[in-house]
Amino acid sequence: MALAIGHLVAQYRACAAARTEPFSETVAASLDDLCARLGDAAHDTEQLVLDDPAIVLAGLRHALADIADLLAEDHRHDDELLARRITLDLHTATGTLQHTRDLSAFARPLTALGHTDEARDARREAFTALCALAAQEPTRWLDALAEAVAYGDLLVAAGDPAAATEACRRAVHGLAPYAESGMPWAVEPYAQALLSLAQRTADAGDPVGALEAAQEAVVLLERESPVVLAAALHSVGLRHEELKQWEDARVHLAEAAELLADAEDAATNRRRAELLGDLARVQSHLDGDAAVETAKQCVELHRGIVGDEPGHLPHLALALVELHHRLAATGRHVKAVYALQESAAHYRQLREQDPQWTADLAHCHLFLGQQLAELGRREPALEETTTAVALLRDCPEEALALARALRDLGTRFHDLGRTVESLAANGEAAGIFRDAGNLPALGMVLYNVAVTHHFADQIEEAVPAAVEAVEVYQRLYDKDSGWAPDLAQALARLGKVCERADRFDQAITAMERAVSLLQRLHTPGSDNYGAELAQVLHDLSRYHEQQGRLDRSLEHMRRSVALYGDLTQGDPERFRRQLAGSWLSLGIYLTQLDQDEEARSATGLAADLYRQADDQQGLALALVQLSARESALNRAEESTAALTEAVELYEELALQWPDPHLGNLAMTLENLATRHSRQQDHGAALPLLERATRIWGQLGNQSYLVGNLRSRLLVEYSLGRDTEDTLERLTDNQHDLEETIRTLDGTVQDLIRADLLRPAEQLLDRVFGLWEIHLLEHPDSDPMLRLVLLDSRALLLARSEQHAEAAATQDETIRLLEPFALEDPDGYLGTLAAARSRLSRYLRAADRPAEALEQQGQVVSVYEQLAAQVPGVYRPALVSALHNLGELLHDLGSNDADAVLARAATLRLTLGGEED
Repeated sequence: MALAIGHLVAQYRACAAARTEPFSETVAASLDDLCARLGDAAHDTEQLVLDDPAIVLAGLRHALADIADLLAEDHRHDDELLARRITLDLHTATGTLQHTRDLSAFARPLTALGHTDEARDARREAFTALCALAAQEPTRWLDALAEAVAYGDLLVAAGDPAAATEACRRAVHGLAPYAESGMPWAVEPYAQALLSLAQRTADAGDPVGALEAAQEAVVLLERESPVVLAAALHSVGLRHEELKQWEDARVHLAEAAELLADAEDAATNRRRAELLGDLARVQSHLDGDAAVETAKQCVELHRGIVGDEPGHLPHLALALVELHHRLAATGRHVKAVYALQESAAHYRQLREQDPQWTADLAHCHLFLGQQLAELGRREPALEETTTAVALLRDCPEEALALARALRDLGTRFHDLGRTVESLAANGEAAGIFRDAGNLPALGMVLYNVAVTHHFADQIEEAVPAAVEAVEVYQRLYDKDSGWAPDLAQALARLGKVCERADRFDQAITAMERAVSLLQRLHTPGSDNYGAELAQVLHDLSRYHEQQGRLDRSLEHMRRSVALYGDLTQGDPERFRRQLAGSWLSLGIYLTQLDQDEEARSATGLAADLYRQADDQQGLALALVQLSARESALNRAEESTAALTEAVELYEELALQWPDPHLGNLAMTLENLATRHSRQQDHGAALPLLERATRIWGQLGNQSYLVGNLRSRLLVEYSLGRDTEDTLERLTDNQHDLEETIRTLDGTVQDLIRADLLRPAEQLLDRVFGLWEIHLLEHPDSDPMLRLVLLDSRALLLARSEQHAEAAATQDETIRLLEPFALEDPDGYLGTLAAARSRLSRYLRAADRPAEALEQQGQVVSVYEQLAAQVPGVYRPALVSALHNLGELLHDLGSNDADAVLARAATLRLTLGGEED
């Protein structure tokens, strides 16, 4: 086939110059333009002169058609378009079969060049003409059907699937009478038309209608060849998939694949490979293992085809990606990585030949990053995701894909604790999604940003990100309630970051909205959104507890326990730990409400559940809590046994994970030592404290070491041991002398509480000496430190039954404190009232009730003022102050005593769980 048409063009030009109908100077000019584009290839040596103009036109039309086909093969679509356009211009009549075929051919280069509106117009004209021709010649419905498919593709691309469906339906209706009457030429094409109609109907959003069309095609094709019937069954399977009728879809797709099992030709193998891919996708909803095996067969089939047809490589690359999806869904992440690595190698080879494969290669690296992250290989995962982002930056048409990759990159950086890079990647992704108006993706990125800020302890930055995420999901929810789970998740995150920002009212509001949404989503007795609701209730309970609303806190925690209980019955392995955690928290709240027996039962249940779950860390924590509950019930033996077991567990955990379990071990050793000390077994307590001392020293935790040394001092004093080494070490671990004084004063208080009054007096004298030295070196030192020491002196004197001396010392404390309270009432008035209360107590013990009454009256007056401002803090103190005032009045024989005591009793009833 040659491009030489010079002689025909010359004769056309001559006819046009002679104004012979239907020759045109315009067409002649177009022919000259085409010849110029073709260059020397258009010239020929043919000298034959055709006298018949009709023969000239016919010859030119055929030659132009051949030339257009050759130009299409060479991807010279601009030149092809010119040749096709001239061909149309040569027609003397429209609506003929040849004209419709030339219109159809004309649409091809228009589509390739992106002139879709003009291509659609040409297809519509061709389809309409063919339908008219079919009214005269029924076999033309075959041409009309082919045109309906091509025309429909353009309509679907233009966003008008309904019009595509109507065009296909028109061809189906045209063929129907002939197929139903058994015309051999019509049956199979009619079935194919039904399959096309099924696809168009599905595109138009009517999966039920699509299924009906595909099923009708299957009935018609039952006696046809296996290949044709398989195509129909394939279509029916896909229609069932669209309706999420997974089992029906599987049955039809499996039957179609079986029909093609013995195929040997390449075309049928390609169809079977496509079928297996679709079958694996459907099986993934029913049986993950079966889906994997089918996907493997699909890959091997594609691999065999590539051996004969290298051009089939893209299909193998894609099949490997799909195999990775099936493997990942069943937890086989290592094998998924290998599948992706092979796929990436193929896409890399394809990209070397044609850059159009860049985006596919990028997605392969993106999936690799996800799978490596699942395997805990964070650095390689970051490397793969970084590669994906770099590749997608070279694909301007893939802006949204780039944004999704950046979102993944943000997650990879977050996993590695690289906050700055994570926020930068997510910030760029958010910008792209925001510009594109993609609210679902924007909401997800904003949520990720809030999480990253939260984990980095950047709470002030986390709050606005969480708020915006909630606002985005709220907009989506307002239009579609299907966004309720995402909105609830965003609200829960907002609650968590508001908790960290000490904005408990805002945290409670967010969590209560999340609870409301999740309650609507959760079906009692099922696990849908049950875990999410239980967790949100758990958090909401904690927030109410922080605000002192123990009744609300207890109510929400009981609901969380009940939900986790139901979930644990259905899936013990998954939910047993969460149930244990809720019981543990419930035990804490019950303790605060003085419901000690119930608190002990709740904590015991938590320990049992952690033991069943083989969760050593949870069990150790529960045993520490259980020890406290047993102690509150005066069950010393049980309390000590629980702590002893906790120590053993932390010893094992600390060997495997020193951080944080060495610290937990030290704290539990100290706790156990305290239990022994309370039982006056100081000899058993000291070795435990010494061991804890070594651990805190090893960890370099100065504040915990100081606390430990204070406990050691108390035990050493109790045992009559030399304390100089411990005192020296405690002093060496202080930042300055003032801190040493405060710490040693705390030890004095410990000794007084332990009734070790002589050691307390000796140590307090030593502390006063240190204070005098400090005052000489720092005359501007905080005078409040002297007040603290005087307070301890007064307490020691009172415990030594030197009540008059205690009162005098406490009076000195008050005189020093009064100027501070006058200057800063908010800061010191409560402290002054507490000091006066102690003075009143010392005066009463010194048999000076009238003076004690005067001081106690001032205490009540101050607490009344403070309780009006901050009732949750000062109302319990007011109750105690009134009770003490009433007793003093009773001692003095006052008639007002009973009224004051009654008022105290009435107020106490209003406290609930507030009173200490």
